[in-house]
Amino acid sequence: MDAPPNGIGARTAWLLPGGRGAGVLIADVEYCWNTSHEDLSKATPSKILPMPGHSQWCPTFPNDPDGKQHGTSVLGEMIADNNGFGVT
Repeated sequence: MDAPPNGIGARTAWLLPGGRGAGVLIADVEYCWNTSHEDLSKATPSKILPMPGHSQWCPTFPNDPDGKQHGTSVLGEMIADNNGFGVT
């Protein structure tokens, strides 16, 4: 949160146009996500689009049986709700 070298300057970035993410488009290449996660209310089907000609696919990994944990974590870093709990 703090300015470098002790942080990434998030508080300063929040003051800039788009600094809180409004109107910003992102691209994240993952297999799938848990779109019903309590901190991901913005992860709706109209906002998460698969690559043309592909569908959302959840592979099986030894430490992530449904393939969603990693994708959900990454998505949360980018669009988690600022709701006072969980990821902010």
